[in-house]
Amino acid sequence: MAYIQTNENGSFSTVISTGINIEWDNNHLCPVERLTLEEATLFRISNATEIPAPAYDAATQLCEHSGYEVVNGEWVTKWVVSALSQAQIKANAAELLANAKEAKRTEVRTAYELDAGADVTVGTIVYQGGFDSAIKLDAAKRLAEAAGLLDVTFFDSTNNPQVLLLADAQLVILSVAAAFQTALARKQAAMVKIDKSTTSTIAKVNAISY
Repeated sequence: MAYIQTNENGSFSTVISTGINIEWDNNHLCPVERLTLEEATLFRISNATEIPAPAYDAATQLCEHSGYEVVNGEWVTKWVVSALSQAQIKANAAELLANAKEAKRTEVRTAYELDAGADVTVGTIVYQGGFDSAIKLDAAKRLAEAAGLLDVTFFDSTNNPQVLLLADAQLVILSVAAAFQTALARKQAAMVKIDKSTTSTIAKVNAISY
């Protein structure tokens, strides 16, 4: 809900902000919401209902908030839909396409982050996935090798120790690394498609999937 003030002829004048003292006259200093019904009538204050914008074609039309108007006896938001010029349509199309591409990039990044860090199952054991996990597992194996050990202890996704021969440990490392690389490759492939000049319509952008 909004508070508005009308002109003496009853037409819309301005929106009145809430929460701040307003000097209505020499005897009234208060926020608009503190006015009594009689005072609101005296100072031509009315309640206005915010209504959503109507459906319109964002590619060829402009929808603007244009104050308030009376509909069925109540003040409501006034929306004005107008046609764009050909130059505006062209510029608008470029902007909408750029926005669609950025939204798709965000969608791909979000999917990638989930996929890249997903757990990896090797045999019957589930390990934490992701680049950092592969690096840490590889470092642990290398340290075990440097120490002349025949096995190394990895921890699975529930932090249970798994004692593995070095060859088995290498399989775990490669599996985690491969899962991460697969996710990264999918992300990069999607990003390349988004950035291609041939991806020239919003429909083509929306069709790209991770």
